[in-house]
Amino acid sequence: MGLVLRRNFMAHVGTLGSHRFSQGVDDIRGATVYGAEDEKIGKLDDVIFDHANMEIRYLVVDSGGWLEAGKFLIPIDQVYADAKHKDDFAVDITKQQIKSFPRYNEKSLRSADQWKKYEDEFKKCWEEHIE
Repeated sequence: MGLVLRRNFMAHVGTLGSHRFSQGVDDIRGATVYGAEDEKIGKLDDVIFDHANMEIRYLVVDSGGWLEAGKFLIPIDQVYADAKHKDDFAVDITKQQIKSFPRYNEKSLRSADQWKKYEDEFKKCWEEHIE
C-alpha cells in the first residue's frame, strides 16, 4: 500500500485577522472608507490577500450597521487615497450599489471552491452594477 498524503486544502487567499504589525509599520485597518459624493460607507476592517504573491486583492469594509450583512468587499484596484481625508480611502460607489453585492461571509475563505464561487458571483455583480 502506497503512502497517502492528505492536505487540508484552503483557498489561496487569507486575511490579516488579528495580526499585529511591529512597531513602526502602519496598519491601515480602522481607516474610514468614503464612497461617491464623499459619503462615509464604513471602516476598513481587514484585507484579503493572495498567498501566492502576497498582494492585497480586496478591502473588507465594516458598514457600521447601515448594511444588513455588516461587511462588504471592495476590489483593491478600485480604491484610492482620499485627498479630502488624510489616511483614509475612497471608492466611486454608492451605498445602493453596495446593497446589490452578494453577501460577504468570511467563512467562504476556508475553501478554495467556496471562495471561487463567491468571487465569481461578486465579480459578475461588480461588472453589472458598477462598471
